[in-house]
Amino acid sequence: MSNGIVDQYGYPAFVETHFAKAAQKGINKPFERQFIGDIDDLIPSYDWQTLLSASRRLFTNMGIVESATIQKANYSIGRSWNPVFKGKDKEWGRLAEDWLIEQFYPVSDVRGSMFDFKTDLYIDSIAIDRDGDYFILLTESKEGFPQTQRIPAHRVGNRSMDGAVTTGPFMKKGNTIKNGVIYNSIGRPIAYRVLGKESGDDRDISTRNMIHVFNPNWHEQGRGLMAAVHAIDNLLSAVKSEEYEQMAMLMLSSIGLIEYNEMGMSDEGDPASLLRANTTNVESGITTNSFAGGSVRHFKSNSGNKIESIKQERPGAVWENYQDRVARLFLTGMNWSYSFVWKSSELTGTSQRAEIEKVRRSIDDRQALLEPPARRVVGYAIAKAQKLGILPPNDEWYKWGFTLPPKISIDPGKDSISNLNEWRAGFKNVTEILAERGKTYEEHISQRADEVATRKRIQEETEERTGQQIDDREMAMYTPNEMAEPKNMAAVETVVDEDGTETEIEVDPAQESSNIESNVNTKSYLD
Repeated sequence: MSNGIVDQYGYPAFVETHFAKAAQKGINKPFERQFIGDIDDLIPSYDWQTLLSASRRLFTNMGIVESATIQKANYSIGRSWNPVFKGKDKEWGRLAEDWLIEQFYPVSDVRGSMFDFKTDLYIDSIAIDRDGDYFILLTESKEGFPQTQRIPAHRVGNRSMDGAVTTGPFMKKGNTIKNGVIYNSIGRPIAYRVLGKESGDDRDISTRNMIHVFNPNWHEQGRGLMAAVHAIDNLLSAVKSEEYEQMAMLMLSSIGLIEYNEMGMSDEGDPASLLRANTTNVESGITTNSFAGGSVRHFKSNSGNKIESIKQERPGAVWENYQDRVARLFLTGMNWSYSFVWKSSELTGTSQRAEIEKVRRSIDDRQALLEPPARRVVGYAIAKAQKLGILPPNDEWYKWGFTLPPKISIDPGKDSISNLNEWRAGFKNVTEILAERGKTYEEHISQRADEVATRKRIQEETEERTGQQIDDREMAMYTPNEMAEPKNMAAVETVVDEDGTETEIEVDPAQESSNIESNVNTKSYLD
């Protein structure tokens, strides 16, 4: 509603808005700038590089940032992520799985065995939180063996201003480049510009050969943002505050005692001062004492002289609370648990379970982000292996999954009982329970079958060597009080002949009475 007053252009000078209070302006409200536009325009290349530099510096120098980032990577990756073939030909799948684990995984990265497949995944998770994104180049060795190369975030960019593509194989009308990502006329990424040491070394690589991995939070987003982007300014202030507090503590620690006297300086007539070779600047009143010769001071009675020690009160509770607040601000935005990184004693039973569930969902989200590029790398390796004749061809070569690390639990024993009860009630399958422990059902059954076969083989070898019979339940008992079947405890039955004569005979317990083909009448010995 207008008040009728207009400006020099005829527009209302003041409009009262009843619906959106936040849009109202007044002398009692600060001016709010409007930031409307694509996120890549709001955070241009230079700002993005500034954030990347700050995030890397915080990861290197601030323990809580590094710890939270590494924890998420450890829980998300661990040493799991073994390949699991999802196709029908299980025999071919076992052959391919063995080749991947034994031959491809150890040398999947061009940098060598230190950067095996699982280690790369671990660093990938760190890069997403620390740098915002990373790139995987699908390449091969001189012999044609499939390999990958990780391209860090800072190596993809453009040396000129964002805009039309003016150089390279993707120089076409309508193509644009923004922060190293080349888009076609409809805004689809088609290539990435990898920067070399010099401009002549720059390369534009197609998306067919390069995988770009980041965690998008905006529909129009082209580059990833760091996990700490919401708190970088506060974290940098916290680091600077800690530096100042350290300086203050060092200054206070350098002063052992404070002496109060009427002269404002040391007593030059004191023999102890002469022995300790004190030097006093009369103009400035600054005295330097060497305490190597002793630590005793003498004062005249009723002179008012005294010595006090420095009382350290820094950093205080206010500073500690500020640091805690900054840490919580960072970890909340990172979708991680504050108690997992620091001060777990603050949690009660209920809040612990809530934090565990929060961390589990964060880990599930990270694993879901890393699985598609990992699956593409494995599929690329399998395709190359088939082309080289290392593996026989298979129509389902692209169907792959991975074993995942065990899920975090605050009480593993209680969770095991809960899983058992839900399995008995039919709410859970064994496959789901094993997945929480980082195993597949086929892997679990195969291991159990191998254990049974090994047990039986050793049992037979021992019986043959010693001449003693070993009951199978003596080798493996599945209940606490299970006992082996007593030996030589044959059942006793009474057989009545035609002339009425009763004869007691021993019958093998395993043999059923129905299998005795006889027309004679039998009755239990107890009868």
